[in-house]
Amino acid sequence: MFSLLSYRCGRCKRTHSFCNDMRVALSALDELFEELSSSVEHAELCQRFEDSEGKMLAVLVVANDSQEVSVLRSFSGDLGSQTDWPGFVPAVLRREKTAVQEAATLVQIRSLEAEMRFSSPERTQVLRQERRQLSRTLMESMHDAATLQNRAGYIAPLRQVFDGNGIPSGTGTCALPKLLHAANVARLHPLAWAEAYFEHTPKRGQESRHQRLDAPCERRCDPILGFLLCDCM
Repeated sequence: MFSLLSYRCGRCKRTHSFCNDMRVALSALDELFEELSSSVEHAELCQRFEDSEGKMLAVLVVANDSQEVSVLRSFSGDLGSQTDWPGFVPAVLRREKTAVQEAATLVQIRSLEAEMRFSSPERTQVLRQERRQLSRTLMESMHDAATLQNRAGYIAPLRQVFDGNGIPSGTGTCALPKLLHAANVARLHPLAWAEAYFEHTPKRGQESRHQRLDAPCERRCDPILGFLLCDCM
C-alpha cells in the first residue's frame, strides 16, 4: 500500500516526491500507541499529552547507509515548558536562542499595554501599531533562529525555505517536520511515515480523535516539507 506524495521546495522551487509505504508506517504507528497505552513508564508522558488537550504523534521509518531500519518518533508542539522528551526527536524551534529578546519584548509590550489604558484613542492606535511591530520583529527573529536541514545537508532558516507568504505561528513545531529534519541531521533515509492523534479524553460534546490518522497540515507543514525532502545544495 504505497502513496506518492509531492511537495514544492521553497528554496529550489522544484517539486520533490516521496513514495510512502503506508503498511510499514502504520505498523510502526500501532506499535507506538500500544507502547504508550500498556507501559507504566509512559504514564507521565501520556498525562502531559492529555494536559495539552491532545497531541499529534508521528513515526518515520528510516534506514541508514547499511540498510538497517529503525523508527523515529515525535509529537507536535511541546509539553508545557518542556520541549524535548526521551525517545522522541528534539524540537526544531529552540526558544533559548531568542530567550533574551523574547523577555525584553514582553516587557516592552506590557509597558505599551499599560499606557493604552490612559491614552486617547489616537495615541492608543499608535501604541497598538508599535505592539504589532514588536511582536512581528520577535517572530521574525524566532524564525531566523529556527533552522532546518535538507537531505543534502544544507541548513537554512525557516524564512528561506518556506514556500508561501507569511509564516504561520508554530511552523516547524509539527510532528512530521521534526522527524524529517532529525533524519536529515542523522543522514538517515526516510522510508515511510504516518501521523495520528493522541487524545484519550476528548472535549465535551466532541468525538474522540484518538488514533485517528491525519495528513500534514496545509498551512504549517506542506510549505516546508518540500525543502526537507530536497537533495539540493
